[in-house]
Amino acid sequence: ATQAYLKWCKKGVLTPKSFTSKNTIEKISGIYVPFWLYDYDALVYLSADCTRVRVERRGDTEYVHTDHFDVYREVKTTYNKVPADASEKMEDGIMDKLEPFNYESLKQFEMPYLSGFISEKYTFASDDMKERVEKRIHEYASLAARNTISGYASTAVVHENVSLYNKSAKYVLLPVWILNYRYLGKNFVFAMNGQTGKVVGDLPISRKKVAGWFSGVAAITFVVVRICSIIFF
Repeated sequence: ATQAYLKWCKKGVLTPKSFTSKNTIEKISGIYVPFWLYDYDALVYLSADCTRVRVERRGDTEYVHTDHFDVYREVKTTYNKVPADASEKMEDGIMDKLEPFNYESLKQFEMPYLSGFISEKYTFASDDMKERVEKRIHEYASLAARNTISGYASTAVVHENVSLYNKSAKYVLLPVWILNYRYLGKNFVFAMNGQTGKVVGDLPISRKKVAGWFSGVAAITFVVVRICSIIFF
């Protein structure tokens, strides 16, 4: 986690030096974040007005023919282990970006796994998260149905109905490395998927480095202008 953090910080040329200090790095914590994993079946009924365009020339006249098609789709899809973090302390957007986790490595919980790490307890029950998860699955199912329509010049959805059927919800703890840092009154977060190493976060910009950078650019510009002036005269 430390190596990934330092590598990530190097991407920010104007990142404050305090971000890579020993005191800051030591605050990186390993956390087991509570998630609910949902299994859903989805059924999509979709109708659309699709067009194909043909161009015909007769002498100096060009005819454009637009053919309209009533397209109907009935698509059944299944989504397994769709995650939603259940801790109020964790920012949903950041947790979403840390996906995917490899669920094939899930194991039955045992207390020794938490040794040396922090563990959050879920704030929201599975029913509390269903609205958020179903909105996500609704988008997946809708896109799956629309992607079955191809070969047309245009597609306009006339009607769409998505039905979702929740099959199960499982409670799991997933590993995340995290660092919360406050700089100039703003909160910044570094988060890393503890399984895959995927990094998410925003780097602050040092005002001193920005001022130094502009001063350097101004000095170089002045020298170039001065040299050009001497050569010109």
